[in-house]
Amino acid sequence: MRKSIIIVTILYLLAFVSLYGEANATPTIAPNSVRVYTDNIGPNGGFIEEGRYFVIRAIIMPSTPGISITATAKQGSVEYTLIHSPQPFPPLSDLYVSRTLYTDQGGAWEITADDGVDPPATITTYALDDPKELPLATNLSVSGDLLTPTLTWVPFDTTLYPSTSPTDPPTAGYDLYTQTVMIRLAESGMPIVYQSPAVIPTDVATYTISDYQLEPNKEYIFDLFLVHLDFDANVMTPWSQYQLSC
Repeated sequence: MRKSIIIVTILYLLAFVSLYGEANATPTIAPNSVRVYTDNIGPNGGFIEEGRYFVIRAIIMPSTPGISITATAKQGSVEYTLIHSPQPFPPLSDLYVSRTLYTDQGGAWEITADDGVDPPATITTYALDDPKELPLATNLSVSGDLLTPTLTWVPFDTTLYPSTSPTDPPTAGYDLYTQTVMIRLAESGMPIVYQSPAVIPTDVATYTISDYQLEPNKEYIFDLFLVHLDFDANVMTPWSQYQLSC
């Protein structure tokens, strides 16, 4: 009799978890994926018009696969909707982005993810406290083999945009700058297919895409980012990009 009671109790517990466990789950906002920055788009910006934008982005995963997520970023009475931007590879496949023209936005924002079924998830971003407008790369060109092309550009002024600090780790208030190469498919949503595996110092002015990254008969957009690392906030804040479609 005792054994039967234990088995029945376990079955009741399993039924309770099945009925109520998922209902009490929440969508997941990956903390390390949260970014607030300004984005300076050049004349070859692909599907994005030239200009300076304010961007909030995060990777948000539903508690149950297949459930759609409504995501917003709010600061006081101002609220932006984060749109799902599908990507080909996990975890970036769950990327949500808000992109609006930059009109002096800053500070911290509260991101909320709601699937309409489970309790919503929230996270507060770091404060965008030093949104500098960064320059675009000049004379950016693509040459060489179509599947392993080489990007070249004019190097940035390292006295204005240093990649090293007098102290290691950098002291609070110090700014560092690096570069990142990214490739997107030239289609709606512009999913990311490649990103340089290591940061590139600002005195470097060439980069070759490694083999097996690109496929024939596809159109790509090449991004070169100048990235501002603001050590007041000790996080990445604004960045700037120049895009060239080829």
